[in-house]
Amino acid sequence: MMGRKRSFFLLLSNQSIASAGDIFYLVSIISVVYERTSSVFLVSLIPFINTFSRFLGGLFAPWILEKGSLRSILASASIGKGLLLMILPALLLTNVVSSFLIWALTVVGLIAVFDSWITPARNASLPRIVPRHSLVRANSLMAMSDQTIQLAGWPVGALFIVLFPPGAVLIGTSLAFMVISFLLLGVRIERSDASFQTSSGPSMAAVLQAGWKYVWKHRPLRTMFIVDGITSLTGAIWIAALLYVYVTDVLQENQSWWGYINASFFAGLMIGGMLCFRFEKALQIKARYFLIGSSFCVAVFTFWFAFPASSVFALLISLLIGIPTQVQEVTQISLIQIHTEEKQLARVFSARDVILTSFFGFSSLLVGGIAEVVGVRNVFIMASLLLTISGLMYVRYRNVLSTSAEEQELST
Repeated sequence: MMGRKRSFFLLLSNQSIASAGDIFYLVSIISVVYERTSSVFLVSLIPFINTFSRFLGGLFAPWILEKGSLRSILASASIGKGLLLMILPALLLTNVVSSFLIWALTVVGLIAVFDSWITPARNASLPRIVPRHSLVRANSLMAMSDQTIQLAGWPVGALFIVLFPPGAVLIGTSLAFMVISFLLLGVRIERSDASFQTSSGPSMAAVLQAGWKYVWKHRPLRTMFIVDGITSLTGAIWIAALLYVYVTDVLQENQSWWGYINASFFAGLMIGGMLCFRFEKALQIKARYFLIGSSFCVAVFTFWFAFPASSVFALLISLLIGIPTQVQEVTQISLIQIHTEEKQLARVFSARDVILTSFFGFSSLLVGGIAEVVGVRNVFIMASLLLTISGLMYVRYRNVLSTSAEEQELST
């Protein structure tokens, strides 16, 4: 038991430091690119390349994860990210803008590819580290760690850029990525090596298709993945460009308010993670009802967000949206881990990452144009309707969403 706890907290520490590092290196690159080019377009390329590269990497993640143990892949990806970041400080010394820009965008893309392997590997590792009855608690802690870093990381990263040169921040982040890979040496992931083929085995095409086929054959997974696609489409309502228009047109406030709204949303995510941690037993027993309830809550609050009584009220609604959003995410990840055979976990989570990334990226491209045609308020109304559909899907297939082994067998 102590060995499992130690492994989990080492993995959690690795994730927390890595999440902070991801923010710090992006803040540094954005700062340098804007300072040297004064181009908003070039800065906007950074999140686009990040999303697109993560999608491409996710397509091949099952094959990569098949070639080694989860622990070795997590460590290798972390070291790879650190080595890539070492290139940029040297380029900063040359003062050649074009060279730095090309390399910066290339590094952002390659790091996103590494991240597309890290996320499914991490989610697939948890059921091998913690017992099944502790999965909700473990996923809650992982989620709270992520959201705490997201909430605090951007302002802290901006402060670092003010206090230190961007090159120094990049070097520090690079070293952190390489050092945290050693934390994984103490992580014991049971039976992980037996799940992978290192030499002979299925073809690449068979491996890449296996996760998708497995999801389609199992109704609980198929249902959750369809809902994932729907909710990812609505996730684009939180991108900075749309919130900026919302703050200006609906709230009639200055641009700083979109930062307040984002902070409120992330605070809600943190509270949602705490509630999952506190009520883990209830969530395990009544997982399907938490999914249904949280889906409808997000839909109602999103509709309400389109008609705030005041700017302060919009902050409260943003907080309320974050709470059930996190409850839904933690519950769904836990259910996927329970309903998936151990050897298929990495493939299934790779497929999920592709769905989340591709649908969010597609929606991000469309949402601005839709807002120009129908208005930003109607975009939130449309999102609430899509979220209602996802809740209705959970109602329709509630009988196959269970945490009990007996009902799991029946549902397949």
